[in-house]
Amino acid sequence: MARPKKKLLTLNVGDEEVEATSIPTFCRRHGISVASYYNLRANGLAPREAIVGGRRLITKESAAEWRRAREAVGVGEDVGAREGVGGGEAVGVGDTA
Repeated sequence: MARPKKKLLTLNVGDEEVEATSIPTFCRRHGISVASYYNLRANGLAPREAIVGGRRLITKESAAEWRRAREAVGVGEDVGAREGVGGGEAVGVGDTA
């Protein structure tokens, strides 16, 4: 007899908007691999990260800023690197950027 399938546990946070996401969640939402994210970060092209309780999170504002910078990239030019957008630097809670 076949075993019954287990139901996946889902966390319902209601209608609250998520303010920051983990790197894997950011990557999934933006259609890039985690490896690609770390390559972007190594090249100074990843969104800014916030360190909260030892976790690296990407705020919704940082993600939006990163998307705008990626959209503005011209042929042969990286606007994000030129204007200091992104950079993948980590900012701890209470630090000033």
